Amino acid sequence: MNNGENGGWSDFTDGVKKLDVKEKSTVKPDEKKYKIDRINSIKYESGAVAASEMPFINYGDNNFVDGNLAAKLRKGKLEIEGKLDMHGLTQELAFTNLIRFVDRAFSDGKRCVLVVTGKGNLKDGGGVLRNQLPAWLNSPQIRSKILMFTRAQPKDGGSGAVYILLKRNRDI
Repeated sequence: MNNGENGGWSDFTDGVKKLDVKEKSTVKPDEKKYKIDRINSIKYESGAVAASEMPFINYGDNNFVDGNLAAKLRKGKLEIEGKLDMHGLTQELAFTNLIRFVDRAFSDGKRCVLVVTGKGNLKDGGGVLRNQLPAWLNSPQIRSKILMFTRAQPKDGGSGAVYILLKRNRDI
């Protein structure tokens, strides 16, 4: 930018103050909050701290799963032991139901479950629930219980549904 353009750079930067970056954050680990799009921030309890430190996973990521098991999940070859249909639910209700569903399935020792969100309006980028699902599955309440998730095969709902592979519950 030269001085002839709209008063020059020095006119533009007059009154700008330098930031003081020496201040340290005063947020303590037990005060961290997780915000999931439009849903209110959720405080995690001390038992979920490990989940917040787990890496974010997305559709098909199988870093924690044997290749053969991951392939079976992607191909829809694993027995579906539970199903949650979230069609028509609000975001808040869908998220609450998802937490309960995953908790119950994990407690019951189930390994493969199906969550149906619906496809939504594909012209607008898909449905709200479908787009929110990866963030929800990575929330502290759920992430500690899952190994992998991937889009379902057409026979089980296709891109409007997700297979979730749960960890083994060693307590049962």
